[in-house]
Amino acid sequence: MKTLLHLTESDNSITGNSISFIDIDETTFHTYAKVGVYKNGKRVRDLDNQQFNTYELQPGESFNFDEFKSSEVFNKTSKPIDEMVKKIKKLIDCIKLHGKPEKVIFLTARSDFDNKELFLKTFRENGIDVDIPNVYVERSGNLRHIPVVADRKKYVILKYLQSGDYSAVRMYDDDDKNLQTFKELGDEINNGKYGILKTVQKKFPRVKKVLFFPLKVLNNGKVSKIK
Repeated sequence: MKTLLHLTESDNSITGNSISFIDIDETTFHTYAKVGVYKNGKRVRDLDNQQFNTYELQPGESFNFDEFKSSEVFNKTSKPIDEMVKKIKKLIDCIKLHGKPEKVIFLTARSDFDNKELFLKTFRENGIDVDIPNVYVERSGNLRHIPVVADRKKYVILKYLQSGDYSAVRMYDDDDKNLQTFKELGDEINNGKYGILKTVQKKFPRVKKVLFFPLKVLNNGKVSKIK
């Protein structure tokens, strides 16, 4: 029986489960909300998702996330990235078909939306089943105490990996910094940091290391592995 792991990697000696962390903006959907940058009460700049990931506030500046919190803007303007949506559907279909404890986590840099059901409706309208327990949305933007987007996502990923349930981990993202931080996390874990590798090996003794797959999603939905 093919596991979710074997959809992209075919090393039959690996046991255990896999988990996939999938970005939303410019990875699952092309989205058009803007983050406003304000200074002295005036909007001085608009940032798209990719610009926001790397923008550093200047003295006196602050962010406004009203558009990014709007479920209506998200639902009306988001366009599915077809190639990536196909991959996501395969991942979820495999979970449902085999009943395995794999997970698909949509990991966004956004914080909470103003209408959860309208937000999730956007996924359903594009054939993405977000109504099974193994599929969940994590909004790392709520972690305001962590200033860097890549570190917020790392924090969320660690939360899942500490269970020791996953021997293979994927990250689909369009941002190089997020993917590089994820890759470095894999090195840390396999060098013994956090104790996660030992926890995995207690559950799956044949596992020699946790496999990490940093996967960059291009504008057309094609995927390339970051080395």
